[in-house]
Amino acid sequence: MTAWMVRAGRSGERAELALEQGIATVGFSEVGDLTDAVSREEVAERLRVGVPDAKPATIANWAGQLWAFRDTIEVGDLVVMSVRRGQAYAFGRVTGPYLYRSDLPEDARHTRAVQWLRREVAFGGIELDLRRSLGSLLTVFRVVRNNAEERLVALAEGGEDPGRPRTYPSVEFDARMPDGDAVARGRLLTEESQRGVPKFLVYAGSPARVEAVPSLEKSLPASHRMRQQLIADGSFTRSEKWPGWYETTRDIEFSSPSSAAEVLRGTSSNGWRQWQTTDGRSMHEVVGRDGAETRRAWLVRGLAASGEDLVPDWIAEGYCSLAASRLTEEDVGAGMGKEELRAVVDDGYEHLSYNARAEKTDELYAFLTRMRVDDLIVAVSGDDLFLGTLAGDPSPGLDPDGRASLRRPVEWHSEPIEADGLPDAVQAKLSSQREVVDLTQVLEVLQSLLEDGELLVGEADGDAATAVAAGVAAAVREVLLADPSAELAERLLVPRAWLQEVRDLLQDRKQLILHGPPGTGKTFLAQAFAEDAAGSRAAVKLVQFHPSYAYEDFFEGFRPAVSAGGAGLGFELRPGPFRRLCDQAAGSPSTPHFLIIDEINRANLAKVFGELYFLLEYRKRTVDLQYSGEFSMPPNVFLIGTMNTADRSIALVDAAMRRRFAFLPLHPDEPPAQGLLRRWIALRHPGREDVAELLDELNSRIRDRDVKIGPSYLMRDSVYDADGRGLDRAWRTAILPLLEELHYGEGLDVPAAYGLEALRRAVAARSTPAGQP
Repeated sequence: MTAWMVRAGRSGERAELALEQGIATVGFSEVGDLTDAVSREEVAERLRVGVPDAKPATIANWAGQLWAFRDTIEVGDLVVMSVRRGQAYAFGRVTGPYLYRSDLPEDARHTRAVQWLRREVAFGGIELDLRRSLGSLLTVFRVVRNNAEERLVALAEGGEDPGRPRTYPSVEFDARMPDGDAVARGRLLTEESQRGVPKFLVYAGSPARVEAVPSLEKSLPASHRMRQQLIADGSFTRSEKWPGWYETTRDIEFSSPSSAAEVLRGTSSNGWRQWQTTDGRSMHEVVGRDGAETRRAWLVRGLAASGEDLVPDWIAEGYCSLAASRLTEEDVGAGMGKEELRAVVDDGYEHLSYNARAEKTDELYAFLTRMRVDDLIVAVSGDDLFLGTLAGDPSPGLDPDGRASLRRPVEWHSEPIEADGLPDAVQAKLSSQREVVDLTQVLEVLQSLLEDGELLVGEADGDAATAVAAGVAAAVREVLLADPSAELAERLLVPRAWLQEVRDLLQDRKQLILHGPPGTGKTFLAQAFAEDAAGSRAAVKLVQFHPSYAYEDFFEGFRPAVSAGGAGLGFELRPGPFRRLCDQAAGSPSTPHFLIIDEINRANLAKVFGELYFLLEYRKRTVDLQYSGEFSMPPNVFLIGTMNTADRSIALVDAAMRRRFAFLPLHPDEPPAQGLLRRWIALRHPGREDVAELLDELNSRIRDRDVKIGPSYLMRDSVYDADGRGLDRAWRTAILPLLEELHYGEGLDVPAAYGLEALRRAVAARSTPAGQP
């Protein structure tokens, strides 16, 4: 006995008719009576005639389903049908062969007689793992995974689903809050949410962040709503134990570890990584294979050596394959270690280069050992994407072109999905040229496509979003930078319109350079804007370029390291600040992350960025890194560079960098730097506007605007002491040395031209009415 899902329309629109007539029915009105069809290929040919515009992979997909309905399903097999628009299921047994009924509506004429045993089993009466096995988008498919046939028989005969929810260890976990030493505490509950994720209890007395990141309301609305509710009902109050934080006044139950972390931290969070035991083990490590994030996703390319697209055959026959023409059945098998496979590949593929053999070893290791039953499988045919679930162990086989291959059974679930409409993060991964690619980083997005609406972007109820829903929401929605607030503009003493332009340029280009003379506040403004937009200092990293800075310092490179056991010295690959920021951004896809590069024009930019130049412009692509394989830049990473035009001319920036960055000037004679010192003095030291007059007079004497003096040299409280010594000290030790360098070799008496006394005389003369001594 075999169990089959047969959908009566995409949304179950023919389910009532099927129950009334005692039949299972499918659509495909484009083809007529299939009684005389003798093969799947004949069904495919009729589909090609009936739907001439359909792609080959689509035809193969439909033909496989129709042939299964026409021929493979046997009398006595169990049939499951979705009813009430997916909110319940009907169960029955097939009692007759295929019959084309012209008396029924055109979209219901392909039928099989069915005795319906149970007409409505509520969605909630079936465990999540089995619901997922029933969740394919295909019209006709066999249900196998998760011991499905035995469990479906039990349901059809009037019993309950014998599957059991997972159990979780009774362990307490801590989560450190961002930007501080505050630590929350809680534990997993045995009860699961509707999505099969264990609920999580946060203990009273745990800290919570006061201000959430601006993007939380848009990217994770359910977590935002729950935060607001907990604040409103007094469950979050100002903490005495954790100054500057809220504190929970009671134990609070959350729908998942990730929702707990998001609400407490006020930002997108992976709870399975954030919550850790006292000995430093993540929840993911403790829970093991029962955890919600142990499933992986894989892209397997279906292109034969001859150039033939193998995917239509994969879809029709229910498998995926990897070329292995130089290997025998005795050479390889499931679960082989990487070193074993390396030896086999070196022997069988000795004609290939060392790099090609290394890549083949990695592909085989992934296909035979790392890919596990229930992992999500992705295949691409032309512009279409297909999704399925790995259903069994590897076995030898032959591809349609006659070449030997390794096969793994796959339950293909989805109708073709247009790859062009997928989020940038997914498209970047799909651009990889390798035969087997780990797509686990975008698993949640792919799974949301597979489950046909069961996994929503944001929740309909008031519960916090689960970890999976958060990942989908973050990846599907573009990360939108919040508009700068009036409060930020007031705090920075700059026009809000200028901050809005910074935001708009970054949203559009993702890379921006602030350039201008020294002292115009480039680095300060960049940091303040980034921290406000990210909502956390933890999402902002600053590096300073200099002439000796290199790719290995910036992104990744080999560094000396003590070998295991301390016996000697070796080298290990270590990430640089940009690699660490990208990894952090990939783990929190709804939170914008910023890299601020101070003095960006002081380094050899081509040497520092290397192949990353490409990704600055093409975020949907991957590149091969110098040291560690393929890499794609997360779409929520933004770069702000600062450039001191007095140190090196902006003209020295090459065309490649100009094309990838927007450039925004910061000069003392134009907003926002213009008048900044006056605004600061009016706020901090009213009555000392004479200092701003002196700076204006100084800059009027400097002909080159790229070396004029910015206001920040004089925006220190120590400058405004009562006896004037602070101003004199700042002028002598900070401003005049810059001008000495500017006029080096010219023989100019810099103190006489730019000293305080000379400037005071000029300001006094300008303010004295004409004719008055």
